[in-house]
Amino acid sequence: MEQVAAHLANEARVRHLAGDKSSGDDDLFGRSAFNRYYYATFLIIREGLRSLHGTWAGLAHKDIPPLLKGEIKKTLKRGLQDAKRLSDGDVVKQCSKAIEAADELAELTTRAYGVRVTADYNPEIRVSFNERGTFSLNAIAVDEAKKWPYKARALVPAIISAWSQI
Repeated sequence: MEQVAAHLANEARVRHLAGDKSSGDDDLFGRSAFNRYYYATFLIIREGLRSLHGTWAGLAHKDIPPLLKGEIKKTLKRGLQDAKRLSDGDVVKQCSKAIEAADELAELTTRAYGVRVTADYNPEIRVSFNERGTFSLNAIAVDEAKKWPYKARALVPAIISAWSQI
């Protein structure tokens, strides 16, 4: 999915720099790149949630941030308190790291989902290009979107690791 996103982003740049902005193809390829970066990220998160609780794999996209900030974080905090009570320093560190990861992942998912919704449902909000051909949507640069899957790959395992300990 990330390769497709990178290809779409490059195609958007090429078409924009070629100067034919009247066709709107640069905008279409640009918004499709954001969409694919979002879905690459979503699939990573969904797989992680599935490993925590099988029913979480079927959550609606918009329900993931509240789950991360709600039930998942609550369970991790309970595990943190238990680990402190038992003086288990390793689990305390894992839970602390996982709580931060849940917050970061919820924030990332919220931001990414917002851009994906704009890309899919609001064609009147155009992709904004600069003179070098880099672009953004909802003030999110495509280079930031490119990092979403990498961030998810770094954050999800921290949650899974602590979850398995508690």
